[in-house]
Amino acid sequence: MKKYQVFISSTYNDLKKERTAAQEAILKTRNLPVGMEQFSASERKQWDLIVEDIDNSDYYVLIIGRKFGSEVPGEGISWTQKEFRYAIEKGIPVLAFIKDKTAKTSKSFIEKNPKYKKKLEEFIKEVESHSTVGYWKTSDDIKFLVAVALERAIKEIARPGWVRSRVTTPRKQYEESYDEKAINFLAVYGASSTTKVAKELGINRNHAKLLLTDLLNNGQVHQNNTKWQVLNSKDDLVAYDDYHMHLLDIMDQNDHIIMCGCGTHYWENDYYSDELVSKIIQELKDKGLYKPSDDEIIRLAIKDILDEADPTSDECPGCGMPPRRINHGE
Repeated sequence: MKKYQVFISSTYNDLKKERTAAQEAILKTRNLPVGMEQFSASERKQWDLIVEDIDNSDYYVLIIGRKFGSEVPGEGISWTQKEFRYAIEKGIPVLAFIKDKTAKTSKSFIEKNPKYKKKLEEFIKEVESHSTVGYWKTSDDIKFLVAVALERAIKEIARPGWVRSRVTTPRKQYEESYDEKAINFLAVYGASSTTKVAKELGINRNHAKLLLTDLLNNGQVHQNNTKWQVLNSKDDLVAYDDYHMHLLDIMDQNDHIIMCGCGTHYWENDYYSDELVSKIIQELKDKGLYKPSDDEIIRLAIKDILDEADPTSDECPGCGMPPRRINHGE
C-alpha cells in the first residue's frame, strides 16, 4: 500500500496541541507526518533540513493560529511563511487551516506586536488567495479537518508517495519498529529521551512518542524506569504533554529558561533545585493551571524541561539566535 509523507508547518509553542492533532490524523490515515519536532542540533542549518523534508514530502499541511512567529532575518517574513512559499514554488499541494476569528485563544498565544499583527493578516490573505482553506477552533477540529482534507487530496492529486521495499530506510524502520528491539529500547529510555529513541530507530521524535504510547497502552512496555512509574496511562501522557507546553511558556516568561527566536531551542537559565521547582509550581498555581493530583507529573515535566535544555551551544542551530539573557555568574 502506497504511503505519503506530509510536512506540517506552523508556529510552534502556541500550536503544540494542534500539531499533535495533525500528526495523529496523518498517522491514522496510515501516512507519515514530518516537521520541526524531528530537527535536533547539528552542523546543518535548520532551513537546509526543512528544504530537504519539504522536497521529499507529498503534501504540505499549514496551520495558522494568532501568532506571527519569528521573522526570517533580512526577509521580512516569518519562517512559516517562508516554508509556505517554498512549498508553493515546488508545487507541493497545500492543505491550509486557519484559526477562526471567533475561537477562544489564550492571551499569551495572541500576537501583540502591531507590526507582526499586520504581517500575520497579510500572510493569511496570501494563503487564502493560493489555497483552499479550512477554519478551525479547537485541536479536535484540526484532527478531523486534516484527516478529511488529506484523504481527499490523495484521491484527487496524484503524488509519488512510496511503497515499502526490501531496502532498510527510516520509513521502513518505522513500519517494523514494533519488534522486540524497539519495545526493549523504548522501555529503557521512555519519552524523556525521544530524540535518542528516534535516532536509534530512524524515526522522528513524534513517531517515537506515539509508538511508545501505543506500546504502553497495549501492555508491551514494562514500566521499569522512573518516568513510567509516574506516567502509567494514556491520560497521564496527555496531562504530561499539556503541562510540558504550559511550563515551557511560564518558564520562558519568568527567565528560568531562554527560548530562541523560532521556539525550537532553549537554554537553561536557572539551575535545577527543590527551591526552583517550588517556585515554578507556584507560578503554575498563579495561572490556575495546577492540579494537586498531578503533582508528580508536573515535577517530572519541570525536570525534563531543564534536563533537555541545551548546555553547550551559543546559538540556535535553526534561526541562529543567541541567548537573550543569562543570569549565571552574575
